[in-house]
Amino acid sequence: MNNNKDDVWTIKLPYDDIVLTRYLYLKDEVKNALLIALLKKSKSALFWAYELYYSGFQYELIDYLWNIYYDFYAILNVTFEAYLLKKFKEWKTTKNPIVIGNIIDNLLVRPFNSDIFLLKQIVNTFDIEIHHKFNHTELKENIDYWLEKEDYYSLACEILSKSNLLEDRLYCVKLFMNIVDGDKNLKIFKNIIKYDFVKIRHIILAKCFIKLVYKKGLQKGKSIYIKENDYSQYDTIDEHLFRPYNILKNVCKYNIDEFGYQSLFNLVRDKYEKKYLSEKIINNWAYQASFSPIWFKRIKDYNGWVNFDTMDIQFIDEDYLEKFYNNYDYELDEQPLSVKNNILNINLKTNNWTQFICDFGINKFILINDNDINELKKITYN
Repeated sequence: MNNNKDDVWTIKLPYDDIVLTRYLYLKDEVKNALLIALLKKSKSALFWAYELYYSGFQYELIDYLWNIYYDFYAILNVTFEAYLLKKFKEWKTTKNPIVIGNIIDNLLVRPFNSDIFLLKQIVNTFDIEIHHKFNHTELKENIDYWLEKEDYYSLACEILSKSNLLEDRLYCVKLFMNIVDGDKNLKIFKNIIKYDFVKIRHIILAKCFIKLVYKKGLQKGKSIYIKENDYSQYDTIDEHLFRPYNILKNVCKYNIDEFGYQSLFNLVRDKYEKKYLSEKIINNWAYQASFSPIWFKRIKDYNGWVNFDTMDIQFIDEDYLEKFYNNYDYELDEQPLSVKNNILNINLKTNNWTQFICDFGINKFILINDNDINELKKITYN
């Protein structure tokens, strides 16, 4: 977890939820595509990770990878936590983009488990009755009891449902201290204690289930690590290599809904009519792209600014306007249908959570109620 922030707006601005990345994908869908590509063991995960990274969302990407680790990988890849801490510390010092590719490659070869992810969604969706065996303050005994009885719903609800009040922060501290073992884990705890307690509860839940890996003898991932590869193909393309019109044809090789799971998430596109959204992306792309740091910087470099009243981009004179669009007008409306479909994919596939479990329920050890799965709606995953 990191308390550093990307250079993005933090005040409410007109249509600031429609954020276009460096190659004009919708940012929220790029994040979902990254998650699904990792679970599908697809190399497209590298493309999506670098699409976020080079759009200027480096710290957000790091937070997102932490979330994915604790939701899907922590149970079967305990030692990988220390590796992530080491690699992200290295990136913070060097800002070397190779670090991101190396992390993605190492996640792609590791086993995962979706139990924590699904439990989180169920706890957030339904009212769960907690079954206490001991006094509420006897945290370790309660946790051990729930694990022994395999009452995973009570365990997840107790850990995740606390508020962010001071007394509940202290509860989280005590809860974590009752779970972790050894100086190594305490060191990790010191690194996260000053950050978001919602995420800390997430980590606590993962630590609980790690115990079950040893209890049930599940197959754990091996401590092997892929060395650095050449990730230069994911660099932002030099605008002088091609005419702007030809750039998207060379880089947008992956469909935003490649595996058909975008429909499980709350999407920005759900808020708008298809025709209106397409118009905002195609005809007003520069304004929507300005919410990505890379595009905001490009606009400033050409002596331009964002007019949030008129919702467009303006320049100090016509010469700078012409130079900017000569370099960066990708003419999305004139692109081949295959390119527009990769970026916009107006007609998303429809999938459900039962299919998600069929595809990604490998290595599971929690029996989740089918009725709960059937009643799960769209989720927001950050």
